[in-house]
Amino acid sequence: MNKELLYCIPAGQYGKEGVLSLLAQHPEIRFVSLIGVDLAGNDTDEKIPIEIFIKDYDDFFAGKAVQTDGSSVVFMNIATLNDARVDFVADNTVNWYVDYNDENIDMATGLPVGTLRIPSFLTHKGVFIDSRSILKQSCEYVAERLKELLAGKQIKGMENFPFEEIQDIIFTTGTELEFWVKTPSEKEIMQNAIDFLTENHKALNICELSKERIRRAGDTIEAECNQRKSKDLPDIGFRVFRIADSNMKDVYYSAKEYSQSDLFYFTDNIKEDRTGLDLLYGCLTNLGLSLSLPHDEEDINGYTVYSVDKTELMACFAEQIPEKVFREIAGRQPRRVVFRDASFRDSADRINIDEIFKTLSPGTTIEIL
Repeated sequence: MNKELLYCIPAGQYGKEGVLSLLAQHPEIRFVSLIGVDLAGNDTDEKIPIEIFIKDYDDFFAGKAVQTDGSSVVFMNIATLNDARVDFVADNTVNWYVDYNDENIDMATGLPVGTLRIPSFLTHKGVFIDSRSILKQSCEYVAERLKELLAGKQIKGMENFPFEEIQDIIFTTGTELEFWVKTPSEKEIMQNAIDFLTENHKALNICELSKERIRRAGDTIEAECNQRKSKDLPDIGFRVFRIADSNMKDVYYSAKEYSQSDLFYFTDNIKEDRTGLDLLYGCLTNLGLSLSLPHDEEDINGYTVYSVDKTELMACFAEQIPEKVFREIAGRQPRRVVFRDASFRDSADRINIDEIFKTLSPGTTIEIL
């Protein structure tokens, strides 16, 4: 990272004079590239010398400085071949970034030649015809509607929040790459994050950072509720999942390739290191149920039974479950139940359980792992 180079001009931090002064301090920035995205998601750009941008600065934001003939823009049923002029309107509400070509060195400064890249809107006859403008209008519409819906309303757990004082709702997006990008303005933030995780003996990844931020936000909310003596504490819990392989044992060989002693390995088809929650969340994924659904864990006659969204799904993954536990589960008439193959003593036991559910809960679907 070269400290002599300018990598970003943050939105709203500089006015016209500030931007021009900043560019004057960085003569290695030789070009400006206006980038627009058409209605088909294709990006198009126009690259011009920095001197023109500095001279006609205001025209770039009025859509008067840069045009294209429309040959690189998709805008069906909007224009004809004889009338396909598209104007670029530079967007001063977002960050501008500078790309450097390390293979092209500016002779005057000895630094790589830079191109200031400015996200832009596309217009045809004064009408916006690009994806970014549609997104902007959508965000503005949603923000206004949300303010209208929230005004004068009360939300459980947020009764004292002054929704009528909301002035604006801002939508932001970010990726892991954007978080870790090493621009000078963000380098200190990245180092602070690393120091924070190290001091708290956490792994250096965004997941750990996010978990700790959510925990602390929850602690702050709880403290505020206690200070207000509010009895309704919002749900501040959260779940963290990791991607793992299947809960089931892998079989890669045909039957003739196994010896008789190998068959004992497959008397249970579930991997030995899997917990009940591992199996439960695996079931939710396989059945297309949301992992965020509320679930409870209870003891029924010494056996752990899971209930998801009350009676949407009930599961017990113990081995050789006694009949009275099956009857208790069936008596609650869940929509689905899940057991493992080892939950039954033998085939006769399996058939008996089917009959119990047909009698006590005929609408229940039985799944076996």
